[in-house]
Amino acid sequence: MAYAFAVFDNEMDTLDWGLMLSSVSIPLPTAQIITVPIPGGGLLDLSEVLTGRVNFNNRTVTLIFDAMNAYDEWRQISASLSGC
Repeated sequence: MAYAFAVFDNEMDTLDWGLMLSSVSIPLPTAQIITVPIPGGGLLDLSEVLTGRVNFNNRTVTLIFDAMNAYDEWRQISASLSGC
């Protein structure tokens, strides 16, 4: 699946850098499970005690880009993206 572009911080988009978003991977987050052992066996689930809902761990979003006719300028583009 190909995507036309992505926008970062409502300012720059991938077209400004000559890039095209070609792949996106956004996995489901895992729940933060907090349990306490109960004397005599078993566990007490405290995952929803403080907020009334389950909280989730951070997840890694992976974006893969292709250079659009800018292969010769890739070093300059990557330096600009990384702030170097």
